[in-house]
Amino acid sequence: VEKATEKATELYAQLTVRGERLVTQIRRQPSTEAAIAEGKEHIACALGGEQKFSKVCAVERAKVNDGMALIVRHPDGGFRRFVSEADGTAIAAADGAEQTVALDKGDRILVTVGQDRYLFPLGKMNDADKP
Repeated sequence: VEKATEKATELYAQLTVRGERLVTQIRRQPSTEAAIAEGKEHIACALGGEQKFSKVCAVERAKVNDGMALIVRHPDGGFRRFVSEADGTAIAAADGAEQTVALDKGDRILVTVGQDRYLFPLGKMNDADKP
């Protein structure tokens, strides 16, 4: 019984080392698919200083006073809250200490908060017919 226990312990230690090496190799490989935040409606975003935009951020909307409250959910579970004007042409961060910069890009508004950038469709964020 002692020999079997020793053999099992030795085998377990070898498998643990192999498993740790495999996990390290997997973590070093680039992701083949970007994660997408859960939600029905998505916008393009570039998070954490990324240069390339991907349509992976989900948007939830709710009418408030003369405008719209927008919650943008990130694929990693993070989120940001924004408010927009009634006509959907101006968007600003609803909270947080980081400065919001919004630029008109024709049919979209580019909103930058810290290292995160979002492309909101101009005027469509407040469309009552959208889900």
